[in-house]
Amino acid sequence: MKKIITCFLALIFLCSNLTVYADLSQGYNVTVSIESYDKNLARRNIKAFTFKEAIQKLAAEKNLELTFIQDGHKSRIYSVNGIENTHFGDNDRWLGCIVRDAQILNPDGFIELALEENDLVLLYYGDPEETSIISQFTTEEKNNSVLFTLLTEYTEWKQENAGWVKNTQVFGVENVKIHLTHPDGTVKILNTGQKGTATAALTKLGVYQYYGESYLFNHSPGIVRTIDFYELFGAKDRSMITRGEAAAFIVNTMKLEQKETVKEFIDVTPGSPHYEEIMTAVSNLLISGYGDGTFRPDESATMLDLCLMLSGLYSESEGTYETLDVPDWAQERINRLASAGILNGLEIDWYGPVAVESLMKIYWHIADSI
Repeated sequence: MKKIITCFLALIFLCSNLTVYADLSQGYNVTVSIESYDKNLARRNIKAFTFKEAIQKLAAEKNLELTFIQDGHKSRIYSVNGIENTHFGDNDRWLGCIVRDAQILNPDGFIELALEENDLVLLYYGDPEETSIISQFTTEEKNNSVLFTLLTEYTEWKQENAGWVKNTQVFGVENVKIHLTHPDGTVKILNTGQKGTATAALTKLGVYQYYGESYLFNHSPGIVRTIDFYELFGAKDRSMITRGEAAAFIVNTMKLEQKETVKEFIDVTPGSPHYEEIMTAVSNLLISGYGDGTFRPDESATMLDLCLMLSGLYSESEGTYETLDVPDWAQERINRLASAGILNGLEIDWYGPVAVESLMKIYWHIADSI
């Protein structure tokens, strides 16, 4: 049986498409995780310059005992929290890798690797001859559900005739527990089947958090806990959200509760998509609709539409966000968002559509502001 460790090449939303101006005086911002054979020992964001420094800092913060040995000119990890190399057999030991720009770096001298901004640093217990790395953790949304797929590659070399031939096989990873947290906080646990897939029903539009884990006891690990992924599900068209979806995104992200509602729209009735969220947005004074009594929930939401809805969450503004493209009456409301950092790093077309990718950037800005 081949053992598998998770160190993903998948898209990491926190690290993609963002302009980061980092203070590098104490090191690069990296995510560090230490995985034992049966559980995660520690995980957090650290500032460090090398793999070794990052692991040492995390171990010190979490009171983990970390022992190094010198092997020739190379430093190696001998034990973590009393778990020594060859704990289960002659080949298993502490291993490590870095994920950088969707590439896995795991040379023999990984301990001395220099880090870069937004690296993922992983120290794990496994068997270097039998442990492969999961190369794909994908999602596909369809018919109010999401399909999770976990795949790994296994490469072997065979000598044929006058040379060596590389044979790479891709197979699904089964018996992985996927922890899926819905926008309302409900957690569902899924198990992948033989093809490495699992399907979950979507309850509402919003940002879902998920990760996978599977520990095998009494020998080196099969799969350890992955990093956390965040993805917005529920939009019909990921290239442009509707006004109704924009209202649902805000209500579900902020977990707003419905207050007494006095305003109704002639085109939003019980049973309409996102009816409850739209009414909750009305009751929280985030939307008022048009003068003809409509809300037009199925129309494409512009960035101005979304920002005007969001502005109701923020009451103060400092300074002025310089733009000549919005009406004078909307300027103060845009200033509120700018003061809260919601517009940072966005390429804004006020009257153009809002894609899910832009919505995820706004999601992280909202999370930072509350």
